[in-house]
Amino acid sequence: LYQYYEQTWRTRDFEIEADFEFLVLCTMVSLGEIEISLPEDIAERATALVCNCDFTAYAVFQKLTAMGICVPEDISLVGFDNYILSDMSSVKITTYAVNQDGMAEVSAQQIRERIKNPDSKQRIQTIGGEIMLRESVKGLSETAFAK
Repeated sequence: LYQYYEQTWRTRDFEIEADFEFLVLCTMVSLGEIEISLPEDIAERATALVCNCDFTAYAVFQKLTAMGICVPEDISLVGFDNYILSDMSSVKITTYAVNQDGMAEVSAQQIRERIKNPDSKQRIQTIGGEIMLRESVKGLSETAFAK
């Protein structure tokens, strides 16, 4: 997963700091249940955690809370997909809402195209979405970047 994100960021000219690292370990325990492992010093090592989906973000929020770490005061948290869980925690989680209708439309078009022409090239299309700013992200002052 890290290689995918790194490649995506680099192809879009995002800078990745040398000390960038993945600090969250997420393990599937059973269907619909995950276990989150975080370093005890997570709030000192990171200013924000970005999760692959809102289900993970919700579980990370619960783990941070159990560790006595406050979101967003101690660390910011962001999810992805605008799933119902992003709105269920005591602090509403900022997330990225995918355009599900647009994804469905493009998927259906590509399936029809592949049925008509099985040898057509596979392609990747980017479907836009929107950031849902909620309560889980704290703004950083310029002095915070000087750390």
